[in-house]
Amino acid sequence: DMHDAHSVLRLRLGPFLRALGEHMEPEEGIVGFARDKTAFVSRHYGAWDSTTTAHELIHAITEPFIDQADRKGLVGMMEGFTDYFTYKVATPHFGAEPNPNHPYNDFLVFATHVAKTVGDKKTKDLFFSGRKDSLKELARAYDAKVGKRGIFYRRSRALEAGTLVFDAKGEPTIQK
Repeated sequence: DMHDAHSVLRLRLGPFLRALGEHMEPEEGIVGFARDKTAFVSRHYGAWDSTTTAHELIHAITEPFIDQADRKGLVGMMEGFTDYFTYKVATPHFGAEPNPNHPYNDFLVFATHVAKTVGDKKTKDLFFSGRKDSLKELARAYDAKVGKRGIFYRRSRALEAGTLVFDAKGEPTIQK
């Protein structure tokens, strides 16, 4: 497959997304998106950088995982995994470091925890596999390592709701 990064020049992303049939109005902070295995990055907001481009390209090549997460309402969790793999590339090659104040940071922390629990290679293999059941496989692998059936999805939903916190040892806990 050919994966391209396109710059959306002199266009606001809102009209561009609507022209593609999307029904969302991007917020000021949206600087890129992926659709149909193509990454689009806006030059507006000073966003044209290697890290943003890498992030959107990863979205473009992981659409099956993204679609699964989206159907389950786990969009933030999916962004965390995308950021996790973005920084695996961006840090050594571009010197980029995660921003602890970034809106995706909690999702990145969770993705890092899952990769550490399941294993980086297995997480990577499932995320990039292109299989339609890769999220379910990742959930099963995580549940097996933690020893609690369904814990991956419970923690993922808590993460989306803002009720998943990490203790001093890095262990996630769902707040009630």
